[in-house]
Amino acid sequence: PEGLKRPHSSAGGAMATMRARTEAFGASVARKPCFLRVPRGAATNCGRSSARRFLQPAERISATRIGRRDPRAGASAEVTSTANSLVRKFLDNQDEGLVKGYKIASSYWEGMKRQKSASYKTVLTQVAGESAPGRSGSGVDYDVVVCGGNLGIAIALALQNRGHRVLIVERRLLRGRTQEWNASRKECMNLVKAGLLSLSDLEDVIISEFNPNRVTFKGGEDVWVEDILNVGVAPDELVSRLKERFLAAGGHVRELCEFRSATVYEDMAVVEVRDVGRS
Repeated sequence: PEGLKRPHSSAGGAMATMRARTEAFGASVARKPCFLRVPRGAATNCGRSSARRFLQPAERISATRIGRRDPRAGASAEVTSTANSLVRKFLDNQDEGLVKGYKIASSYWEGMKRQKSASYKTVLTQVAGESAPGRSGSGVDYDVVVCGGNLGIAIALALQNRGHRVLIVERRLLRGRTQEWNASRKECMNLVKAGLLSLSDLEDVIISEFNPNRVTFKGGEDVWVEDILNVGVAPDELVSRLKERFLAAGGHVRELCEFRSATVYEDMAVVEVRDVGRS
């Protein structure tokens, strides 16, 4: 709809709440797995699952029989082909990670349309009645592991401020995008109320403000709304300030490190991660 501002979302990553530790923290072990061993607890994984195969966009043409195109499908096929061509042209100039995410999402979407689930790798396993091997009585190193820091930095800082030992695992660098995020000022004030930012910090990361906003649907009347998605936030500055506070509070960050899997035992969870190296 014209005039309606929507917040930008990131596929950057997922958050798992569990207790964790790594023996190799701070070490550079490029492309070799290491393990974070963590006490048993509720774990939530909302991240991207790796699809085993990708479905490439393709022209879709209905046919009544081989060699004859259904005339009714001609316009639809032409539009689909043109749209896919534009998508491919756009993706050719994008970051490799973004392209991979698009292909994974496309695979799931195609599967849903065919009412068939896309293949995916199981990343969370629960082992009932067993303790983590080789870790009896040794305790844990982290209370919480947050997988995906660009969206998880706020909850990570909140937990660290409450006395939990928190580790952020971020597949890329922990820094926000330069593209503006739209939000409501009331939403942003929650960061101040939670003690994550000062009021001065908040004013610095808000780089634009607009009220009211116009919402228009084709053929409908204009609707004007107040205080809804009425500020623009600089994500790079916001994440930078939250990260600075997180590290000052004793939190730890592992950048260029990807989550691989988690095994939940009776006494702790073991999280496997892999350093992906620096380009």
